Amino acid sequence: MNILLSFNEAYAPHAAAVITGLIRHSSQKLSIFVLHQNVKEETINKFEQYYSGRLKSIKFIKAELPPEIESRLKGGDTEFHLKGNLECWLRLFSPCFIEEDYVVWLDCDIVVTGDICRMLDEVDNSYYIAACKEYDPLYKLRRLDSLDRLNEPEDWKEHSIRDAHYYRTYKYYGIPHDVPY
Repeated sequence: MNILLSFNEAYAPHAAAVITGLIRHSSQKLSIFVLHQNVKEETINKFEQYYSGRLKSIKFIKAELPPEIESRLKGGDTEFHLKGNLECWLRLFSPCFIEEDYVVWLDCDIVVTGDICRMLDEVDNSYYIAACKEYDPLYKLRRLDSLDRLNEPEDWKEHSIRDAHYYRTYKYYGIPHDVPY
């Protein structure tokens, strides 16, 4: 099975947790592809050394994008957590860098609790893209009002709401908050 991750230096520890969870629960050895723009060589070496023998392969691919595309992605009119973070966008360009029949894209902020290889049993290969809905999107609405406001910046509520399911779907896209996506 081919897994695609994309992360920068700051998310390397999170990616390591994802890969470790994949290995721990997988029924087969996995091939990991990492699209990146600024992961340090030292970090790449640590990943390769630690995971060699545990994975079928791990391949770091420095994704060089055309300057006009890169500048639009870095400075585009987008949400604050995507602005300038090219790693969020690299999955869209993966066919330019990876020549496999398929890859399974995973975010680096997930916790792997089961065998991801079983997922392929339920995929309809007649589609080019398959996706799964967020497990429980309403958890992001829970207890937003109970956040500790002490020692927080003035815009704590705005920052918290921007990451909430309500903001991302209902307010921004106009989709009712109780509709799964």
